[in-house]
Amino acid sequence: ILKYLLTAIVAVGCYFVARWRGASLPVFAFLAPVVFPFGWVGFPTVRAQLFTLAFLVCLLALFELDRRGRRWWIALWLPMYVVWLNIHGGFVAGAGLFGLYTVDRFIREWAASRSVMHAGRKTAHLLIGGAAMIPLVAVNPYGWEYVVYLWHGLAMDRSQIREWAPLWQTYKPLFTMVLYAV
Repeated sequence: ILKYLLTAIVAVGCYFVARWRGASLPVFAFLAPVVFPFGWVGFPTVRAQLFTLAFLVCLLALFELDRRGRRWWIALWLPMYVVWLNIHGGFVAGAGLFGLYTVDRFIREWAASRSVMHAGRKTAHLLIGGAAMIPLVAVNPYGWEYVVYLWHGLAMDRSQIREWAPLWQTYKPLFTMVLYAV
């Protein structure tokens, strides 16, 4: 049940984010099967990566709320972030995405107004939210030792771990598509 719930969150979340960003239903329906072969890695069973995919989709939906001028999502995001970092180290991808989104919004606001002050005011909630995310990393059973563990874990060599190799090297795309068709 958990696997199907998380998969539904990812699928439905992708659909709604795509539609909110302007994708038409026919375009979404045409392109959705293209990602099915990539599900070979993320969806066969309940794995920590599946939680990360679900949280990433939720974060993208929250970014869309932000684009529409709603700022309350930060209050929802911070507790979600703490849950995510206690489930899977993939929360680092979410923190990175949050940082990239913040930089993108700042640059867009600055380019539109040609004022750093204006851009700062328009993105202050993101800067404050990002700053709040830093100490929240310690909200786990290991405290700040988790950061040391993550540093080593993220920097380790994964060349011998098959599931970390590029999909085109690890899984044969044609074989994967045939498997999905069956």
